[in-house]
Amino acid sequence: MHNSIDAAAFRALDSWRDFRAKLGLDPQSLALTFTNRFIPEKEIQAPMEATALLAPDDVQILLDGDSPLKADIEAYPTPNVHLLGTLGAADICALPMRCFLLPTRSEGFSTSLLEATAFATMPTIANVGGVQELIPTEEFGMVLHQTTGEEITRLVPKLKADPNLSNRGKNLRHPRLNRVFLGENRPCRIERLHTSELLDKVASGFLEP
Repeated sequence: MHNSIDAAAFRALDSWRDFRAKLGLDPQSLALTFTNRFIPEKEIQAPMEATALLAPDDVQILLDGDSPLKADIEAYPTPNVHLLGTLGAADICALPMRCFLLPTRSEGFSTSLLEATAFATMPTIANVGGVQELIPTEEFGMVLHQTTGEEITRLVPKLKADPNLSNRGKNLRHPRLNRVFLGENRPCRIERLHTSELLDKVASGFLEP
């Protein structure tokens, strides 16, 4: 069985807190948002390494979470990394998530990814767990082939220049895929399918809107 969330109920929690204003961020700046535990297997050092290779105005990285690795993160003297502490669900909903970042090397089917998808956020995530089922092509998001700072740095100019960045996230909100992964309208439980089987069933109408 896949993980699923009630996307409509999750969106309704939104605190509408203005994080861009609070942090003094340009409304048009590219913000990569990470909402997870700061543990080695989540490869939290990858976005930190990327900030050392990028100019401060290239990207803003917003980190929601906490752990013993917090001290290591705080040691990076970069102005474009913002530690937000451990946010509740309402404030997670309010994050300026144009692009969700998860460079993990160990993941099942990420609940954090589903929460970001509930807001039509474009994901940039490592190729682990069930990622290929949710992001079979770049039409739906970007897959990190390596969980390194260099890989994130390589993608940042592409993300900044992409006029369809928001559309990629919206594509994940396709009504039929919502039923499969986001539990829109009713709880969702389906058998595990390979990507090709899933898309075939969607195309054939087996998974109804």
